[in-house]
Amino acid sequence: MTTKQQHTPGPWQHEGRKVLKFYAGMRPSESVGSIALCHGEDAEANARLIAAAPELLAACEAVQRWLLDSGPLKDDGMTHPLFIKANNLVSAAILKAERVTP
Repeated sequence: MTTKQQHTPGPWQHEGRKVLKFYAGMRPSESVGSIALCHGEDAEANARLIAAAPELLAACEAVQRWLLDSGPLKDDGMTHPLFIKANNLVSAAILKAERVTP
């Protein structure tokens, strides 16, 4: 049996080097959940990238569904090098994000 790693649902936002989750309907002092705090020279850029993670995962999942179900390479193009590359990239990104474990 495999289990899918759960993460805090998006959207996430960044403020400087912090990545935060804002919860609707709560008082401002209670509406923030900390996702990450980045350090180093590229901290703010890393925080922006991390904040985009939920949307990037959703985009990868949508592209993978399109490639496999209704993409232009669906029938006889499954062995086309571009299909293989695109599918491998999105599959690896999804697996890394979901960290599926046995």
